[in-house]
Amino acid sequence: MESGSGSISGRDLRAEGLRAVTGSGEVALSLLETGDVDARTSSGDVELVVPDGGYRVDSETGSGEENVRITQDPKAPRTLTLSTGSGEVSVTPR
Repeated sequence: MESGSGSISGRDLRAEGLRAVTGSGEVALSLLETGDVDARTSSGDVELVVPDGGYRVDSETGSGEENVRITQDPKAPRTLTLSTGSGEVSVTPR
């Protein structure tokens, strides 16, 4: 999913891999099942709700807080790549 300007959102998603990128706007995704996730915005929050389990997490924010409240495991088979230039990154379990 890509948007030049505008929010991207989805609930109860199932995906082996997911990419959500917007130039300006929030990315808010709630996943029932997932593989790798790449969620990025230049300006806005990135909010992700994922199933329980371990994930490799690569998160970055230029200005804002990072709130990762899931089990992080550098050897996990699933990777979450999350970034915003200006905004908050949050990851919570279902």
